[in-house]
Amino acid sequence: MGVGCGWGGGTLLRRLVGPSKALDILLTSRKMDASECLQLGLADTVIDHDESYFETSLKWLERKIKHLPPDVVHTMKKIVTCDSFQEEKRHFSKTWGGPSQLAALGSNLKHN
Repeated sequence: MGVGCGWGGGTLLRRLVGPSKALDILLTSRKMDASECLQLGLADTVIDHDESYFETSLKWLERKIKHLPPDVVHTMKKIVTCDSFQEEKRHFSKTWGGPSQLAALGSNLKHN
């Protein structure tokens, strides 16, 4: 028997991997290895599990977000987990024109 999910998990999985693969994952509840998760977009990277995996994970995360202002990270987390456009708009409006955005605009920030 598969594992049912709620709170938008099935919808999100379908959006990430498509309806056929999502149905397979949900109905079979099978274990998936890291390379398959990476290939499907369910993981961003794979870190070897050795004595230093926790430190390696922290360094990876730090490289990704250390340069970002905490208020921006906090807002982005809220935006990607909200349920409606109105809720997203409410979160976004807290940073629009705020110190972090003005600093970024003033620094001629370039996207990589």
